[in-house]
Amino acid sequence: IYSSLAYQRGGMARTFPKEWLEEINRYFLKPDLVFFLDIEPEEGLKRIGKGQRIHDDKFFEDLETQKLIRDAYYEVLNLNKPIFNFFEKEFLPEVLLPKLKALSAVNNVTVVSIDASLDQNTVQGIIQEVMRRFLKFKEVHKKRQRLKPRELLLMLSN
Repeated sequence: IYSSLAYQRGGMARTFPKEWLEEINRYFLKPDLVFFLDIEPEEGLKRIGKGQRIHDDKFFEDLETQKLIRDAYYEVLNLNKPIFNFFEKEFLPEVLLPKLKALSAVNNVTVVSIDASLDQNTVQGIIQEVMRRFLKFKEVHKKRQRLKPRELLLMLSN
């Protein structure tokens, strides 16, 4: 959904109105969590040149196009207005925060932007840790909704 909005709203040669794109995409299931692997367009193009990507479409090998696409993702995923305060204490350990570019939320969807210039194993480790913590975080909130006040106090005290 977000790639459709980003590419068709600002990253392609022909763009479409935001309202129309949101309307045609409104029936798609919304995820709870989105990972955005963020890399500077210049670095992305260097990687294409090193054969790290199949040359399937020359359109995407242009620096200005890469910048437009990245800007469109930033707008669609609210990465221009990152938030950290909500997640820091309950969701992410301090050791992970420097490896993230931003955290944001779009219509109750958590967006985690990861520095994709890091090596592949580091990026995979970050995704696994964030996912593990996110699922635990969601489960705790589900339990809180089902528990009586006394049970909730006991759970939180452990």
